[in-house]
Amino acid sequence: MYGESEEMSSALARIQQAGESTFREVFAGIEVVPEKGLAIVYRIPSAEFDAFIQEAAGGQSILVRDAEHSNAELTVLQNRISDDSDFWRERGIAINMIATNHTGSGVVVGTSDVEKAQVELPAHYGPAIPIQIERMGQAVPLAGS
Repeated sequence: MYGESEEMSSALARIQQAGESTFREVFAGIEVVPEKGLAIVYRIPSAEFDAFIQEAAGGQSILVRDAEHSNAELTVLQNRISDDSDFWRERGIAINMIATNHTGSGVVVGTSDVEKAQVELPAHYGPAIPIQIERMGQAVPLAGS
């Protein structure tokens, strides 16, 4: 699942499942660093979740880092932007990709209209959650797809 040992994959699967259910208000995401043999769990500080991570790690090298926002909170904004795609297209901003940042730092939006999006999206959705705009053209299917 994560390109790691079976033990690491199992620990991360447990942490992710609990993060997306029991600890959804604090869980932001997971980053695997295979070249260092470790993983990083991003979360809003929570003694209860930290204890769960330590128990689930089972001796695997799993670091814990603070996040500004939970994945659940970021997903709400991601869904709002997605639901508003026609609104943005009418204003000359083609939204080509939307994703939550696994570090809990914000929502990433891909568009070819970067300069316009950098002004209009934060003005529309407010400053509570950072919106990171990246240059990204529309996906083009490969021949035979």
